Amino acid sequence: PLTARVMVNRLWHHHFSRGIVATPNDFGRNGQQPTHPELLDWLATEFVAKGCSLKQIHKLIVQSNTYRQSSLGTQADGVQAAKIDPDNKLLWRMNRQRLDAEALRDAVLAVNGTLNEQRGGTPIRVPLDPEVYDTIFTEGEPDNLWPVHPDTRQHARRSLYLLRKRNVRLPMFAAFDSPDMMSSCGARSVSVHALQSLTLMNSEFMLEQSKALAARLFAETAEVKTGREEKMIARLFELAIGRLPRLAEKQMTRAFLKEQAAIIRQRIARGEKVAALKDLPKSVDTASAAAWVDLCLSTYNLNEFVYVR
Repeated sequence: PLTARVMVNRLWHHHFSRGIVATPNDFGRNGQQPTHPELLDWLATEFVAKGCSLKQIHKLIVQSNTYRQSSLGTQADGVQAAKIDPDNKLLWRMNRQRLDAEALRDAVLAVNGTLNEQRGGTPIRVPLDPEVYDTIFTEGEPDNLWPVHPDTRQHARRSLYLLRKRNVRLPMFAAFDSPDMMSSCGARSVSVHALQSLTLMNSEFMLEQSKALAARLFAETAEVKTGREEKMIARLFELAIGRLPRLAEKQMTRAFLKEQAAIIRQRIARGEKVAALKDLPKSVDTASAAAWVDLCLSTYNLNEFVYVR
């Protein structure tokens, strides 16, 4: 049935960044032909046989050998396969995928431990950046046109529950290709431009989340007497990247913390404001804590965090 074929194709597109039919909104004459028609038919049949359960088809796909491949492919066959199938339509490796805008925001919150996993409820209005508010609401309009939810814990809800309006787009969502909600979006565009890096490096939201992550690292190692820095670095990599740091990465990280702390001490001496954390251990000065905030911000900007490989 067409309905089942369209549905499983969208699920496949979600997991592999391209559907078996590359035009998810068009299965007609103007759409592209499926790269694996037998697979599409089989998945559609399984979908119906399992009671049209999305959960079961998701499970079937993610447990497959095809899904569990690396985006790098095998070194021996990679060169030859790249010549035969440069677009990877035959799925000889996994497609490297950037996190969607909503998933990226949720991942940032999850890493620092502030993600509110509450389910259901009314849409949440989160604080808008001043430039966004000034662009949308003019001075002649009455105030409080965007009433922010009074409970700050609700601001860390999953992106699924944030209020979405056609004329109000969070900068992170706009930068990372979230649909504009004015037309049907079968497949999101994936762009790469400077505004994405600027958003991840300079936005108020990312600075606050970096402070929260640094605070979590200090809190989790509060009882550590020796080797605290080593344990904090390892924990940072575990939370953000999902692995332990390599030797070279440890050395680079320690050097960054030392150099950044020295720069921040000079800024403090000039009377500049720096990122401040509460409830710091007595052995940690303001400059060292601010250096950790900068390190957390840099970690959020790693390709290994932003991309699924």
